Amino acid sequence: MPVPTPTPAAPTFTDSNGSGTVARASGKDKSRRIVVAVVACVVVIALIVAGALVWQSRNTKESQIRSQASASSASSNGSSTKSPAKKSKSPSAKSTESTSSDTASRVLDKQVMDAIVDMYNSGSGNAAVSVMTSDNLKSYSSDNASYSMSAAGLYLPPWLAYYDVVGGSPAGGYQSVLSSMDNGKANELIDRDGGMDMLNSWLNAHDYDETRFGHLYGDVNASENGYDNTTSSDDAAKMLTQLITKGEDGLLNYNVASDGVVVPDGATVHAHRGMGVGDAYDYYMVVSNGSKKVVVVVLTEGQAKEQAASLTSNVLKQVWQKMFVSGK
Repeated sequence: MPVPTPTPAAPTFTDSNGSGTVARASGKDKSRRIVVAVVACVVVIALIVAGALVWQSRNTKESQIRSQASASSASSNGSSTKSPAKKSKSPSAKSTESTSSDTASRVLDKQVMDAIVDMYNSGSGNAAVSVMTSDNLKSYSSDNASYSMSAAGLYLPPWLAYYDVVGGSPAGGYQSVLSSMDNGKANELIDRDGGMDMLNSWLNAHDYDETRFGHLYGDVNASENGYDNTTSSDDAAKMLTQLITKGEDGLLNYNVASDGVVVPDGATVHAHRGMGVGDAYDYYMVVSNGSKKVVVVVLTEGQAKEQAASLTSNVLKQVWQKMFVSGK
């Protein structure tokens, strides 16, 4: 009989602790282990990649921070020796600001000026004030500035008319008309201009609507009989600007301080003063600081000399402060 071949026993393996034997893993167990190993490898690789990305990101941010800090430090160090550049304004903006500022320094506050003038306007007396720049800008006109009042001391009409009627300046032979308010020479000028009618025609043609001559200079009788010489403070102010244009305002030599008028420190005032006719007390002035000139006219009726001087002082104070000191 044939001898049966014995079936070999399954091999056994000692466990890791040496405590016994375990059976060899089946095929399915091997597959599972391989899958687990692969997954583990993938996870490890993913973790490594993620860590590298995180490290790179942090390193980039730190580099940026260090760069910004360096730039900030450089800027800070530079600012100690160099001021930051100012944002430049457009030429039009600069021009507008300059024009606005210039105009503001050439115009008086009407409320302030009205309050001053109104103190001298009452039932028994009137006052009119005009202020004008040398280029004919009306800086201030009081409520009565366009009304006719006595033209005492106004020697400008025959002088200015001479330029148009005769030609040239009358200063050669008639300088005393302005320098000392010479009545005789002023009347000669009227004759040279063609007489009273011609002088009034000239005034009308040049829009001096409130200025009219009814008598010669010094003719008190004609004045008392109602033949008046009249003007407005606005008209007289405009005549003074024309005298400035001719370069002859320096011929006005009356010292207003002798009447008690307070002239601001630093100011030069070339003036005429009129009084008596029609109970008037008038001042025609060119105020200057040596480089800029402003015309000031003060006409009063029914005011004492002290009142007229007080009003004129207050007006000059405002003109000087606003148009010369603050307007520099």
